[in-house]
Amino acid sequence: MQTRVLIVGAGFGGIAAALALEKNKPANLKIVLVSAKPHFEYHPALYRVVTGKSPLEVCIPIREILEGKEIEFVVDTVQEANLAHKTARGVSGASYAFDYLILALGSETAYFNIPGLEEFSFGFKSIAEALRLKRHLHKLFEDCSKEKNPDEKVCLLHFVIVGAGASGVELAGELAPYSRKLAKEHGVGEELITIDLIEAAGRILPALAPKISEKAARRLHRLGVNIFTGRPMEAQKLEEIKVRGLTLKTETVIWTAGIKPNSLYQRISGLTFDPKGRILVDEYLQARNLKNIFAIGDG
Repeated sequence: MQTRVLIVGAGFGGIAAALALEKNKPANLKIVLVSAKPHFEYHPALYRVVTGKSPLEVCIPIREILEGKEIEFVVDTVQEANLAHKTARGVSGASYAFDYLILALGSETAYFNIPGLEEFSFGFKSIAEALRLKRHLHKLFEDCSKEKNPDEKVCLLHFVIVGAGASGVELAGELAPYSRKLAKEHGVGEELITIDLIEAAGRILPALAPKISEKAARRLHRLGVNIFTGRPMEAQKLEEIKVRGLTLKTETVIWTAGIKPNSLYQRISGLTFDPKGRILVDEYLQARNLKNIFAIGDG
């Protein structure tokens, strides 16, 4: 009798789980990997796409990764799962039966109910978002080259990055030289460019050692990046951002400050969660009180 393992999500965790299971699988094990995208995205390097690098540097077709493996790969977005009936359903209408379910969907952007933030900010948690931000940057420099009002020129080239974790710091460091390159290409003065990095905590890279934070801050200052710490964001309106003690005029707010577990998890009856909405698991990543359900990654 065949045993079916369904893996939902093809990030680091989902792909690693599929490959590990396939390497040691018995003859009766069927592995099905379902992903909303046909490619694997290397999220830690998406900032490079924003600043001019090819998407091919951070994007790998999943079928290439799985070539020659006994793993069935399906492009679909799973929107519900019934643990009692051992089935999941995708937006395509397809139903996926399982004996074991591995949830590996990772995280989503969290906006913390800050007014206007989701509507007006930019993120780069996917290739699509990174390319959208890249196109926006190019249009700003093009518009600036035609703008006659000095105040509007300054507003157009004022870039605000909210969140000074690894993503925000890396983007700020790459955006500084990239924006100067764009200024030269469009005949715009570099003195019009302002890059602000805003962090709610008392220092940038708060998850790392203080010495690393200090070193990164010195590097960013040399690149011309302004750093504001201890400044939680309060609101964003069109062309304006409010943080504690500051009101900034800008066309570009890049949000890198918050994540939350994938919203699908809360719609699955039978799972239990911690106060932050993460699935509770044991040391084997087995969901609490569920012997056939596992959760890996940022869930």
